Amino acid sequence: MKIALTGSTGFLGVHLIHHLLDEGYEVSAIKRPSSSMKEFELVRDSYNDNTYPYERLNWHDCELFHTAELVEILSECDQIIHAAGLISYSKRDKAKLIHSNQELTASVVDASLAAEINHFVLVSSTGALQKRDGLGLINEDLEWDSGEDHTFYGYTKYLGEKEVFRGAEEGLAFSILNPGVILGYGDWSKSSLKLFNNARGSFPFYSTGTTGFIGVSDLCRIITHSLEKGGMDQRVCCITENRSFEEIARTMAKEFGVAGPRVKVSGMLYQLIRSLMWIKDNIGVGGMLSSESAKSAISDKPYNNNRLLDTIDFPLQEIDAVIAEACSAFKKNSPPR
Repeated sequence: MKIALTGSTGFLGVHLIHHLLDEGYEVSAIKRPSSSMKEFELVRDSYNDNTYPYERLNWHDCELFHTAELVEILSECDQIIHAAGLISYSKRDKAKLIHSNQELTASVVDASLAAEINHFVLVSSTGALQKRDGLGLINEDLEWDSGEDHTFYGYTKYLGEKEVFRGAEEGLAFSILNPGVILGYGDWSKSSLKLFNNARGSFPFYSTGTTGFIGVSDLCRIITHSLEKGGMDQRVCCITENRSFEEIARTMAKEFGVAGPRVKVSGMLYQLIRSLMWIKDNIGVGGMLSSESAKSAISDKPYNNNRLLDTIDFPLQEIDAVIAEACSAFKKNSPPR
């Protein structure tokens, strides 16, 4: 079976390529012509590249808004995993977030319909989830309230999901997976992997906010499992455990053998940091740190993973074990080249 994959040069994408090859799939990896192969090369080495059948991996340079070219690629594939997207919490990136997470998803949905793809898997985010159950846990039920607390990034991922639901009305079989913070080995200068870089450098600050975490290998297993099952026509919250950022930071620091965080971000310190990040946002300085991400870091957002546990037939790796494995890999090749 041939699988098309967008976001193929990103952290999740490069791990997913190896899991798909290991499961016997042929992979059509779609990337932008300007995409860097740095993370693929980095992660490939960690998988021992001599054991993988790279002859079943085909790279395709294609911008996702070039629908005709995309249809040509997808016409030779059975299913697609749409993992491309932009993560940013900066005000200056709002237009880019809409373009990457909604408009390009719409383009991929349209191309998938035209190519008569059997199954569309969207890798979304827990940021697109909002409704809480009776226990206060956030679940997959589709209700969006713009008055509720959410990030603009999460909002654009929700808009991307709506494009998939639109495709479903036209006959597209789909699965939407909503992972939390993804941990594993990769380029620690980007996205959630910066947590490892901060811990290795004994970053002194910590926050007590809570969110859901999952290991990249487990997420890849969940995605390949969804390919085997076919269209589930529902969202699935993909987390292993709800943990505080403080716990994660201390566990990483312990694995690296360095001092853990010492200064709690709260009260006046939190207000100062948010004010500085607000200024940073408004003068057009980018990056993951922003007023919005600072607010998220102290928020209590635990997730319900019951639907996931009912869907899969394998155990998930504990987050402490995920961190231990990743830290071991980082120590062998740190800083990542």
